[in-house]
Amino acid sequence: MTAPQKAIDVLIADDDADDRALTLRALGGLSGPPASFQVDDGMDAIDYLCRQGRFSELAPAPLPRLVLLDLKLRLRSGLEVLQTVRGDGLSRRVPIVVLTSSEHDRDIDAAYRAGANGYVLKPGVYEQYMTAIQQTARYWLEVNLSTG
Repeated sequence: MTAPQKAIDVLIADDDADDRALTLRALGGLSGPPASFQVDDGMDAIDYLCRQGRFSELAPAPLPRLVLLDLKLRLRSGLEVLQTVRGDGLSRRVPIVVLTSSEHDRDIDAAYRAGANGYVLKPGVYEQYMTAIQQTARYWLEVNLSTG
């Protein structure tokens, strides 16, 4: 995946191509669909958000307004991404919502302790998946106020 040349609204970090496609479809259903970028492993998520490695040329560009982060990623887990990003001065304020299929209390607790702003289950039913993504995106992109 080539790094975007313009600012994006949503970073999707998920190793499942079908889930990324569903998430993109849901975002596309919003009025004024947000610009998005996808990564499929935890290392790319860290590099993108910390503006390092192959994403270092993005340093002057604004960070995404929302990150949708799966917990089960290759190379670095979603929890490792959270811990690293929350320790980085540049990206510590980016809203990160965990989007996962895990309902385990230990995963939910670990995500919030690592700095997640929200935890959303990936519904198994198409319509519910679309609704969950759209409601989450609307809140963080339209309702929630932030600076920078």
